[in-house]
Amino acid sequence: MRNRYDKQDFKEVPGPTGTAYEYIGPLYAVDLPGPRLLRLRILCAAFPVAGFALFLAMGFLNADGVRRFYIMLPYVGLLFPLGLLIGDAYKFWTAPPRMTRREYARSIVQMRHCAGAVMLLSLMVMLGEALFLLVWGGSTGALDAVFMTGAAGLFALFYRFSRIQRQIPVVSIDAD
Repeated sequence: MRNRYDKQDFKEVPGPTGTAYEYIGPLYAVDLPGPRLLRLRILCAAFPVAGFALFLAMGFLNADGVRRFYIMLPYVGLLFPLGLLIGDAYKFWTAPPRMTRREYARSIVQMRHCAGAVMLLSLMVMLGEALFLLVWGGSTGALDAVFMTGAAGLFALFYRFSRIQRQIPVVSIDAD
């Protein structure tokens, strides 16, 4: 079911060395002029890299709350959508002007989903850290506050990124 569009968008054609496949599905293009498209691609690459740098900076803090399971689990879970975002930004950067359905789904659409996952996980980290500070106080309160501020910054960064993602004008072109 995951790659259903792979089979329906190709047809078999006789080739010089046997059966070849030709793409017959819709093509997708970002409807922006060259300089604005370049600016968008730079933004789509800069946000995940900045988020990963903030993630690493938060990891180097030696706060008491980081040692709690309910804070550490969503924090470590942030690694996966951030890594996917960096890979998707690379795919979007190197995407051809006319993308197949698969290229579109694995770059622009997946970036939207991963940005939402980063926002959700950073919100979970913030709530866990706030709970820790309210209940246990923590001996390194300032470091815990900086860690929570980093999680809030990560949330704000990817909230803005998701707003930019929603404004990408993508048009569908028939592959005829």
